[in-house]
Amino acid sequence: MLTTLVLSGLASYFVYQLFHYILLRYRRRVFAKSKGCLPVPRYPQKDPIFGIDVVLETLKHLKAGGAPQLVVRRYATVGACTYTSDVMGAKFLHTIEPENVKAILATQFEDFDLPGMRKVFGPVFGYGIFSNNGHEWATSRAMLRPNFNRAQVADLEALEEHMKKFIARIPRDGSTIDIQDLFFSLTMDSATEFLFGHSSNTLDTGAGYERGAQFSKSFTDATHHTGVLARSPAIIHPLLRNKRFVGDIEYIHEYISEYVQKAVDMHKNGTKKTDKYVFLEELAATGQTREKIQAELMNILLAGRDTTAGLLSFLFWTLAREKKIFDNLKAEVDELEGKLPGYEMIKNMKYLQWTLNEGTLRLSKLKVQSLILQLFDFSRSFQ
Repeated sequence: MLTTLVLSGLASYFVYQLFHYILLRYRRRVFAKSKGCLPVPRYPQKDPIFGIDVVLETLKHLKAGGAPQLVVRRYATVGACTYTSDVMGAKFLHTIEPENVKAILATQFEDFDLPGMRKVFGPVFGYGIFSNNGHEWATSRAMLRPNFNRAQVADLEALEEHMKKFIARIPRDGSTIDIQDLFFSLTMDSATEFLFGHSSNTLDTGAGYERGAQFSKSFTDATHHTGVLARSPAIIHPLLRNKRFVGDIEYIHEYISEYVQKAVDMHKNGTKKTDKYVFLEELAATGQTREKIQAELMNILLAGRDTTAGLLSFLFWTLAREKKIFDNLKAEVDELEGKLPGYEMIKNMKYLQWTLNEGTLRLSKLKVQSLILQLFDFSRSFQ
């Protein structure tokens, strides 16, 4: 009897999946025809069914830090800006075509959603602006947008103490270091200061360092693991989750929930410690639930920390290899004569704008601009 039920269940599941596959292919074909789309090139996989070769190759390059080179090589192999691949029964559509990216992010934004990403992002980051769709996304945007006016994001003086600690960690004997690690510590400290009202202080070794350092490490590891899940077929996700990943998630939520609870209590009691702007306190004033506040906070921390650190890393990697760009940029910075610039002054530094826009193509520019100016001031003291 049990065997019959199991076989019946498996047969029903197989029929359902087959029906879903056929229906999906039909809908895609009809849609492509209505839009005049040409057939999409397929990546030449050795394993055309399960794509085991693609999975193993991807995991190998991710572990070795060579994922970007692999991506470039695959597009070159196909000879097109858009192609498909099949992995574990799932079809992946890859594109670097500017018009496709523009359609997804801007002109046809409402035609796309993130069903798979919600499941991947949810356990770590909650359901915030980067994992929501439709009305939920609009709610997140309305909740967050008022908290990013110019007066708040342009508080360049708030970065000064973190910059001093950053500079103190750079060797003065000319020895080589991995500055990307320091950039991630810098952006974590500055982002948590702005968002929580209390820095993680990963660049410091004073009181509370261990707790902040552990949060930063758990956040980094959980983010990396989430990225692996996002690039993997859903069918193998259970195999990729482990106790360490679960432990990192628990620590992150425990760490942040304390700040969220304090902010909610302060708003409820009508108390505020200082006049300093704190992003979390503004979110608490919206009256949303603690879960919603924490989810949005986690989403913004992901953006404020990783994108800025990435921009700094790419930029200084480029400057170290392009002396002419470095010299031109330094000449513009030297015109400040060591003074800390204001928001409008930075916006008027054209060569700095060009360097960021053309040299790195990243976001979070204002914060990075102020860091660059201070780094050049630091470099002048060693000449």
